Amino acid sequence: MLFHDLMKGLYFVHVPLLTMALLLACCNSSKHATVDFADGRYEGMVDRSGRKHGMGTYAWKDESKYEGQFEKDARHGRGRFTWKSGEVYEGAYLNGKRTGRGSYKWTDGSGYVGAFLNGKRHGEGTFVSANGARYQGNWSNDLQDGEGILTRSDGTKLVGRWQAGKPPALPEPLPEPSTVPVLPAPPDPKVIEVKIEPTPPPDPVPAPPPVVEPIPTPPVPKLIPPTPPVVVEPLPPPAPPPFPEIPTPSPTIDPVPPPPPPSVAEVFAPLPEPPPTPLVPEPAPEPKPLPTAPATGENEVVWRGTTSQAENYFENQVIGGIDIVHIKKTGQPFTGKFVILRDSGSLKGMASLVNGKLHGEEVVYDNAGNVIERNNWQNGRLPEE
Repeated sequence: MLFHDLMKGLYFVHVPLLTMALLLACCNSSKHATVDFADGRYEGMVDRSGRKHGMGTYAWKDESKYEGQFEKDARHGRGRFTWKSGEVYEGAYLNGKRTGRGSYKWTDGSGYVGAFLNGKRHGEGTFVSANGARYQGNWSNDLQDGEGILTRSDGTKLVGRWQAGKPPALPEPLPEPSTVPVLPAPPDPKVIEVKIEPTPPPDPVPAPPPVVEPIPTPPVPKLIPPTPPVVVEPLPPPAPPPFPEIPTPSPTIDPVPPPPPPSVAEVFAPLPEPPPTPLVPEPAPEPKPLPTAPATGENEVVWRGTTSQAENYFENQVIGGIDIVHIKKTGQPFTGKFVILRDSGSLKGMASLVNGKLHGEEVVYDNAGNVIERNNWQNGRLPEE
């Protein structure tokens, strides 16, 4: 029953006894300390290098607070983060980011419970808004993505496949029938009587008057008076030719020299040196916004590691009374073989999983390598179940 108990431990928030023993062994090289930083104070365990390592509390000056596990100065493991606005996240951390299963609550009463990856909603999860509407299904990169069910506050549901936060297309409504057009009736025919008046005869053309030819009168000759004698006067002497005009020379206009080109003085002033950038303390992470958003699977043939390493790499979900192991990073069920080792490297047990369910033989060994337990699982259940 080793792997069955291991998967139970992956599902619940409490750390298994084996992990607690490992943590206690690690604490032998750690100590409790209080360290003040520019943006807040840390109280908890530190390693020999003075790094935050183990259980501790970091309180920011703006009243934000993180309480939980640290590893090499980063939030790592289980923890609870409370922002000054009142928003709260509680769940798993990996290398300083929300990764794994957790819950996030907003101050208006809305909340999300499900899988996270690198600080964003990713995988299976459920969001309930302040007005009672609920979305349950797949998420990717903080948006609804994949198969999901939206249950509105009035009880109506929308089921389908979401794409990057966009809901499935709604059915097209039935169009209204068209009305019959009304055409105007034709007017009543009317007979119009036209009275034709007779055309009067044209007036007669009057006859032209008779032409009377005049009697020609003979011309009377005119008397021509005698022509007087013509007196010829002598011509005057010719006038001397005029003197030729000497043209007046036009004054010579000296050309105006073009003005000299203006001199250009360029003055270059040295640019001021930028002020040194002050060291900025590590800010508190911003709270998550309200959601308005499947993960790729990983195929592992054989997985080897200790119990604590398995708890960091996998998570367990109970569906229909059957434990199903998922890979934290992708949220996909694991198919392959589990090989669990002790801290010394000796074999502790092994089993096979198909689609996240125990299926096949499970073998448990003692410290000497002898078989102390065998179980034959069938699709996540023992035959006696």
